[in-house]
Amino acid sequence: MNPVRLVLVLLLMACGSNDADHNWSPEEIGNAEYVFTALQADRRAAQIENLGEAGFDDPGEEEASLEHRQRALDASRSVRDDVLDKAHPALRAHFRGEFERSQELFLRARREQRADLETEAIQLRNAFGDWWVRHRDQVVVPSL
Repeated sequence: MNPVRLVLVLLLMACGSNDADHNWSPEEIGNAEYVFTALQADRRAAQIENLGEAGFDDPGEEEASLEHRQRALDASRSVRDDVLDKAHPALRAHFRGEFERSQELFLRARREQRADLETEAIQLRNAFGDWWVRHRDQVVVPSL
C-alpha cells in the first residue's frame, strides 16, 4: 500500500465510526480523504515555515511551503459540502470559513507580501485548529 494512502487510512480509522446511521458510500469515503490530504499539506507547510521563522534563507523552502499551501487549498476545495455535513454538522462552516480561507490568505499574503493577510490567515487557521481539537471525536468518518 502506498505510504500516503496508509497514513490516510490510519487517519480515517482514528476518526472512524461504525455508526449505522451514517451509511457512507465508497465515493463519499474517497471524497472525505481530501479533508485529511488538506490537513496533511497544511501541517507540512507549517513545518517548513517554522524552520524559517525569521524569513526563508532558501528560496526552495519558500517554494515548497507555497506548494503545500496550494495542495491544501486544492484538496479542501475538492471536498464536497454534503460529505463535510455528514461528518459533522458544523464541519463545513469551520472547514470552509476558517481552514480553507486561511489557505487562500496564506497564498495571497505571500504573493502580495502582506503581513496583515498572513496574520489573518494564522488567526483563521488557529480558530479551525481549536475547533478541530474540541470536536474531532465527534467527527464521523467511517473506518475502512
